[in-house]
Amino acid sequence: MKEDTSNRTASFTNKTVKKPIQRSFVIRSIIIFIILGVSLAVFAYIALSKTLYDNYNTRINNLIGYVEANIDADDLENCLKTGEHSEKYDEL
Repeated sequence: MKEDTSNRTASFTNKTVKKPIQRSFVIRSIIIFIILGVSLAVFAYIALSKTLYDNYNTRINNLIGYVEANIDADDLENCLKTGEHSEKYDEL
């Protein structure tokens, strides 16, 4: 009978030790995956926003260069004074 009691005690201690270890492993794994997911999302957001802003800057610089090269200041001034549109004004 003593052997039966010692086996139960050993079995009980193994189960109580094993379950908290499994639980802590699962909890730590979940925490690591959450941290990894959040850091990946932040990195993706930063990379995407940088790429978008670089594209916006390139496009606005191209637009400014085009307008600057094709603008006729005298014609634009005349259009503003008279309130009528010329062909050059409409082309721009």
